[in-house]
Amino acid sequence: EAQKIPSTPKATHHVAAKVTPEKPLDLRSVAAVTQVSASPSRSSTPTITSQTLVKSTNKSFIYRLGAHCQAKGGNKHSQLEFPRNEFVGQVYRIKGRNNALAKRTPIVDRHLMFGTTLGKAMKQRNVCVINVTMKPPPRLLFASNKPSQLSLATEWRSQSRRRRKGEWVPNGHITGRWKQPEWAKIGNDGQSSSPSKKSPTKKPSTCKKTLLPTLHKLVSAYCKAVSSSGNIEEPFKSLQHVKCPSYLNPTYDLLYHAHAAVSSLLPEGDCEEFDVVKLARSYYDYWRPDEVKVILLAESHAHTEKGRAFNGPKFNDTLLKDVYEGPCDFISLVYCLAYGENESLTPSMKDKNNKGTTQFWTLFAAIARGVDHVAPCRTKKEFASPFAADVLKGGGLSVVERLKAKVQILQDLKRRGIWLLDVSIFGWYISQPQQYKRSSISNEVHRMQKARPPLGLKGPSLVLSWETYTKHLIREVAEEGHLKLLVPIGMEVELAISQQRMNEAISVCDAAEVTETFPAPNAWIPGGYGKFHAKLAALVDKAAPRMNS
Repeated sequence: EAQKIPSTPKATHHVAAKVTPEKPLDLRSVAAVTQVSASPSRSSTPTITSQTLVKSTNKSFIYRLGAHCQAKGGNKHSQLEFPRNEFVGQVYRIKGRNNALAKRTPIVDRHLMFGTTLGKAMKQRNVCVINVTMKPPPRLLFASNKPSQLSLATEWRSQSRRRRKGEWVPNGHITGRWKQPEWAKIGNDGQSSSPSKKSPTKKPSTCKKTLLPTLHKLVSAYCKAVSSSGNIEEPFKSLQHVKCPSYLNPTYDLLYHAHAAVSSLLPEGDCEEFDVVKLARSYYDYWRPDEVKVILLAESHAHTEKGRAFNGPKFNDTLLKDVYEGPCDFISLVYCLAYGENESLTPSMKDKNNKGTTQFWTLFAAIARGVDHVAPCRTKKEFASPFAADVLKGGGLSVVERLKAKVQILQDLKRRGIWLLDVSIFGWYISQPQQYKRSSISNEVHRMQKARPPLGLKGPSLVLSWETYTKHLIREVAEEGHLKLLVPIGMEVELAISQQRMNEAISVCDAAEVTETFPAPNAWIPGGYGKFHAKLAALVDKAAPRMNS
């Protein structure tokens, strides 16, 4: 039988590797290339030596050693010692040819059953000692049950439509543990169902302790640059202790130093450039009433790149001749008429990210007109907020008619002394792909927090914006003596700034007060935002009554 052994094959296909005489495997790798000698003598004991494939003879066979095999000595032809009495897949060291052949037979039969090259080669050779590496069964890959982001986005939009129509009430937070607070339990008429209960004390925003030294350094440098107060000696114990000790005149120079402090806190590229911040301030100043009676204090506008603001399409002011004479550069701010209106841009541009903020326009319409007003529209579609149908695209009006309706609302708010401000001096929300997730508890689809800017810096950036600029602007308004209401909009505003900071800023005006915090217009509110529209409109109407046109 030994005379029938063929010469060295051109290539040996192993279950875990493919080797050729010209390209042997590396002996230093996990898969060692070895030589198995099978003597035709019946009395000899097979020996195993480590050699390369190039030096293999016609009485040799190449196989793969397991990672558990260890060489003793380290010579090129060192003797190997292997575990004894192991099952298929290990190495047998058998004394005597007859016992080796007895072990060899079932191994060959099993490999022949699988049709492997190893089994065919063993059939041709009188190999007594072999390290058999069994090929594992193919891994079965099942289709993932995880839904795609596209399907989750579609379902989320469906949820939003049904929620606006009142056909579905969400359970709330993605954990399913969110409960409607007592202050939110008000009727459709805007009156609280439990007026005797006060709003529960909420836990203020916090930050990592490692961030407090950075905030201390930024505030100290800011104070040294804008005033003679110098550095702040005592370190901040928490985010609520981050304060600028004095009130200053809110000039553009103060805004510049405030922007420098905030931009140093955020990662590079996550803060708007100063020219964009100045552009936002020009919009705020244009719509500032002569006598500010009500301040609607929101959180932040959306982020706008400098190239998009000044070098991209702008608002076409020819659409509103003799009606609007304000800034025309584009910025993602509700006061910018081109925000959300691609048809009003010049040159024309279809910007898919220019979605606008319909929630704040609905809020403005409720305050300016009241929730009982029915705006004209050219569609039979039923609106959850009919008082704002003429400023929404679903109303079927032309872009010029929508813009005129928006300007009319803003002019009415300005005449009555109602002014919208943001706590943040820069646009926080950066346009980026939205991710969705299904709650394992409520089975509802929710939007996930976006990666930029880092969520852990939101509270500190709001506090820093407030202490370096926004509170100085509100103090200036309060010193004029006409302010009556400061209305926080958004839970992030109250948690970051706190009622104490806001009361301190308006303390110079005896008639002014800070109201309870209203949820953001785009908040996830069971039953919709309609009841808050009614409550806010009634509250503002007492401080700044609507004018009969």
